[in-house]
Amino acid sequence: LAAGNAPLAPLQALTDCSVDYFTRIVGYSRNVLQVQVRLATAVPSGGTLQVLVSTPGFSLRCPEPLSPSLPQGASCFANNTGEPQILIIAGSPGLPAGLHSLEISAGNPSTESAAGVWTFATFSEDLREVGTGTPIDKSASVPGFQVQQPMAEAALVDYAGSIGRVDRPSERNRLVFLFTLRGTASAQSTLRLRGPAGVVFDDFCLDGLSTTASDFLHDPTGVTAWPASAVFSTCRGQGREALATVGPGFAASKPYAFRIDIRSNPVQTPAENSWLMELAGEPSTPFAGFSVWTFTELSVHPVVTAPSSIPVPVTIDFHSHNDVPAPGGELWLYG
Repeated sequence: LAAGNAPLAPLQALTDCSVDYFTRIVGYSRNVLQVQVRLATAVPSGGTLQVLVSTPGFSLRCPEPLSPSLPQGASCFANNTGEPQILIIAGSPGLPAGLHSLEISAGNPSTESAAGVWTFATFSEDLREVGTGTPIDKSASVPGFQVQQPMAEAALVDYAGSIGRVDRPSERNRLVFLFTLRGTASAQSTLRLRGPAGVVFDDFCLDGLSTTASDFLHDPTGVTAWPASAVFSTCRGQGREALATVGPGFAASKPYAFRIDIRSNPVQTPAENSWLMELAGEPSTPFAGFSVWTFTELSVHPVVTAPSSIPVPVTIDFHSHNDVPAPGGELWLYG
């Protein structure tokens, strides 16, 4: 007999499950959770994809509209009694096998809580009707996230106070951040910095970090000297998020500052223009980003709208972010 290879059938289990969050501060009512799961087996029409949270106190809300990765006809139901859960009920096409992502709105618990576990499961029936259904794929559980009190302060230093800022669309930039911890950082920790949509960090961002306040602040008075032991050893950018490993040494209730380079500003000021920071286990409250230097309230109104063989005057309205200096300033229009 000749030896041969035969492809293995996919394991009948849910995989690639994950839960990510916008913020994990206590009582934040407008959190946004990114949930992902890969189905090995399709869920039939009327079946259920269940996302169950072991931590009480979350207030989950279904997204409107549902994720584009879910087929038309699917519906969503939230139940926050006992262990909060989201139920995705498959419509007439069913839920196909493969990777599915879902954005869930949530209110965080009102008190500090442990990470807990998020469990993903699929059933042949509508759980709203049967209570306990027939499992399809083997369920999967992943760790959630701790909900904690925010750090004392986190902020982006404004343009006037920073050295090297360039806030034009899609340009590289050098941003300066301030933070104050509630507690001490006595061990190595991870700095997590997340910008609004459109911000892009360098993939390898270690060279773009600076902790010498006089290099990036016009007036470093009032900022605590960076601890000699708090050395950044790694920094990786992932789109609008940077993760950096930093040594210990930060004291409680002391303001510190650092600078980090970003590869690209947003093309325009994001609608949700907030930043988030986490360090030494303390999350920040969302804090304001910067306005991109673009024209806003732009409109063009022709005096005559009928077809014409001769040039027609138009009125152009706009609002510039910065003053155009006089004399010598220029305003360019492109047709």
